[in-house]
Amino acid sequence: MRVDEDGHHAGIRFDEKGSPMKTKDREKIFNTALKSVRKEAGLQTKMGYYFKKYKEYFIVVQPGLNGLHTAEYKTFCKPYFVDDVFWTVFGTEENRQEPMSLRATGAYTIRPYRVQTTEIRYEDPETLEREAKRALIEQTQHAEAFVDRFSSVDAWIQYTKEHPQPVYDAALVEMLRLVQLGNCARAKAIAQTELAAGRTGSFGTFVGDRTKSIYESIVDYCRQRERE
Repeated sequence: MRVDEDGHHAGIRFDEKGSPMKTKDREKIFNTALKSVRKEAGLQTKMGYYFKKYKEYFIVVQPGLNGLHTAEYKTFCKPYFVDDVFWTVFGTEENRQEPMSLRATGAYTIRPYRVQTTEIRYEDPETLEREAKRALIEQTQHAEAFVDRFSSVDAWIQYTKEHPQPVYDAALVEMLRLVQLGNCARAKAIAQTELAAGRTGSFGTFVGDRTKSIYESIVDYCRQRERE
């Protein structure tokens, strides 16, 4: 980091004692700035996540300070229906009645697809406040523009299959979409193919002395629907 003639880190606002802004002061400025524009962006917030339902999608922005003069914004999205169907398959349908924030903060929710990660830089409290506001609005708009590119949720799902990400389970989302559409036969076939290849998905529940994977749960759920 560049140092100025007084021996201070260049570009950082110092207090009257010549010390850099404290972390808690930066966090207060940052979080206050974010909350001041969340309504303008149509966002709700919980546990540091900023989120909204946009058309058929759930958009999440996760901002955070990651250095003395930088902050990072991670932007994600997923079809809104996937958590509802996931909870039904997993036997936790009561989660549908929980606040929308659960889709962002809950442990048993579908991991979203990352749209973009961007970084802002600031040199003083005024820059931090201004850039924090701007970035939250712009990242939300970027996520909206991203999903607007697709003619349908199915087109979006196809895109995520063709552009995979390590923690995003495109196969699971496709299965849940098929369950939603009533095509359990096809959802079950995909789950069985994945299981045969040794892939089980990223969720599981304890059944007796073993863990039952989400893909196994989909097979069992679809078999039950076929018997009805």
